[in-house]
Amino acid sequence: MGKRLPTRSDSVYVFILALVLATWFSPSQVPVIAKPHNDEKVVQKAVSISPETLRGSSLRPGGECNIEYINGAQMSDVVHSVKKGQHVEISGWGIDKEKLRIPDRVVAHLKSEAGVDYYYLATAGLPRPDVVDYFNLPLTLINSGFVLDLSEAEIQPDFYSVSLILIFGDIDQRCDNSKKLHIY
Repeated sequence: MGKRLPTRSDSVYVFILALVLATWFSPSQVPVIAKPHNDEKVVQKAVSISPETLRGSSLRPGGECNIEYINGAQMSDVVHSVKKGQHVEISGWGIDKEKLRIPDRVVAHLKSEAGVDYYYLATAGLPRPDVVDYFNLPLTLINSGFVLDLSEAEIQPDFYSVSLILIFGDIDQRCDNSKKLHIY
């Protein structure tokens, strides 16, 4: 038996294989936008802000919020302890149910037992469809989520009350749901 001569079907196969490989390895003409998984977040490190940037005269109790998680674990009414220098990420949501709006910015206020105040700007505007569903809210409030990475913040060891300041165009609202943090 001798060598087999290439047939027309062999040529078609080689052509199709070459076409597939060329397409596979060529740069795409369509821009690909990576969609993060639901549990991935774009989180910036905590930015310390001066309390003078807040409108103290218009700061009033109000808004609806929940500081729900610390490092991915449900944050309850008990004190959560974290070692100084350890990863600390706090997340939750905040809205103004009265005027049906989300805040322009979210600031976490940590107040120590010694009376020292820390203010940190959170990454706000994260999607929280569960909040919209739970409260039966309009979809315009879907981006009510926030996350705050305090890992590199210069916070002294102490016990802290954690509350949120929801900043809207016309008013700043303090929302406190009795969360406590112990940094040791």
